[in-house]
Amino acid sequence: MNTNAHKVVIAENGPYLVSGSVPLAVQVIAPNTEGLSWDWVQGRSFQAEASYALCRCGASATKPFCDGSHAKVGFDGTETASRETVARQAETYDGPTLTLRDAESLCAFARFCDAGGKIWSLIEKTDDPAARALVIREANHCPAGRLVVHDKNTHKAIEEPLPSGSADESRDPRRCQRAGNCAPAGTEVGPTMSRSTNSPTIVAPRAWQRLCGTCRPCAATHGRDEERTGIMQDTQVKDAVDQVRSATQQLHKAISDAAAKRGGAAKADLEAVPMKAKAAIDSIKSSVATQNAAAKKHLTEAVTFLEATRTHAAEGVKTSGKEFQTAVRQTIADARAAVQQVSEAVAAKRTAGATASAKK
Repeated sequence: MNTNAHKVVIAENGPYLVSGSVPLAVQVIAPNTEGLSWDWVQGRSFQAEASYALCRCGASATKPFCDGSHAKVGFDGTETASRETVARQAETYDGPTLTLRDAESLCAFARFCDAGGKIWSLIEKTDDPAARALVIREANHCPAGRLVVHDKNTHKAIEEPLPSGSADESRDPRRCQRAGNCAPAGTEVGPTMSRSTNSPTIVAPRAWQRLCGTCRPCAATHGRDEERTGIMQDTQVKDAVDQVRSATQQLHKAISDAAAKRGGAAKADLEAVPMKAKAAIDSIKSSVATQNAAAKKHLTEAVTFLEATRTHAAEGVKTSGKEFQTAVRQTIADARAAVQQVSEAVAAKRTAGATASAKK
């Protein structure tokens, strides 16, 4: 199979145009005996032609394939993600034999990083062969490209081989309530990606590129029960700042998912935002005093963005038409900025902890 011919073109406000006889299949997350994400298991394979179009708007009745619904619903495919390289976005965590690069904004909530006490703790124990092997495994199973490990001796990324040139839809049967309607979540290494406009071609990295703005890999349903309380109470997350991060991530994803659904966000979607933002703010304020100076700075910035999130959402409920859509975009942008600041606070806390441990 000639993988050089594999290609994905992002049509402006339209579908992903796939060519080169790229196979298409479902990849299902299989848990271990403890219920934690552990492996990918191939599920249904789709009969795909040499060229086909994959739904990007989320409204197709023939998912994962496009049926032209993007034109009917007025899908806006404007790119909002950062164009910075993964290396620039990533925080680096240093271990005895490995370094871990973590670009948290790419997180798909597949949670392969949780087993064994979480990858950020394991990286500090990589002089133990078992811990080293688990870190490498968890990073290689991450579907979003968030986690990459490098060998400290060779300085090269450790990447296990993947099937070349395939497109896959990822699902978590433990969490995804919309599995029957999911659009594709990513393409594996092999195809090149480009836009239909005159812009540079993007070569897809080893990690999968997300293909659907409406149904991210289960991110739409993670923490759904917890969202009703305003703060995601993950029993595996003990640290207060990690709790805040979970809360802000859920807030951002809730409004982002609402904006991506058919017909866009409704006023009811914005009405719930101020309460959730306030819950996150209160959580930050209750924990900020115990943090180091660097973490405090980022948490203070996060509060500023969360206040702006509350304001834009509250104002948006009172508007309509273009003003409402502008308020939705501003709400999403501020919520995303809040997530980034809290993530920086988490990184600052971990760095301080690692430094203190090294001095002992």
